[in-house]
Amino acid sequence: YVQNAWRGLQILDFSDPAHPALLARLPLTGTPVGLYLRGSVVLVASRDHVAWLLDTATGAARSTAGSRLWAVDVANPAAPAVMTEVAITGSLEDTRLVGDVLYTVSRTWSWWGMEPMPGGVAPAAPEPPADATIVSSFDVSTGTPAPVARLDLPAAGWDTHAHVTQERITLSRAGWGEGGPETILT
Repeated sequence: YVQNAWRGLQILDFSDPAHPALLARLPLTGTPVGLYLRGSVVLVASRDHVAWLLDTATGAARSTAGSRLWAVDVANPAAPAVMTEVAITGSLEDTRLVGDVLYTVSRTWSWWGMEPMPGGVAPAAPEPPADATIVSSFDVSTGTPAPVARLDLPAAGWDTHAHVTQERITLSRAGWGEGGPETILT
């Protein structure tokens, strides 16, 4: 399973390493952030997801952007099917799977708005403060991600990485402080 920003989810057969074969491709767009296989379900997380929508009332096309989490049924690798698509608030920066819980870390900025994709995708509400680091958890025990909890933290820095165990989530956020560059651990 390969998530490619330009080609989407690709399912490859490597049973003959000298002749790998593309079995299927599912057009899931965006910059890959996380990819997890759980039984016959692939969880795909990406940021920078862009789609064009047709406004049926006006006939005008418009684009939407955001972060997404998909659950894809791959029981038949030649015919993958999206089971569910969940909008993630902000720009997704990191994901971690611990047992049956998928954790996501995303970021919002006051100068950059993200809007949820209409048409069957549950909005990522409530909206956080304009500048925030958002930690969310999803129960994936059934294959379909179900939101569990969310924590909005004050924004810090410009880059966030997560280390997650059963007991703790540690965030490392790089930024610029009064004395120069700094790393903030939360």
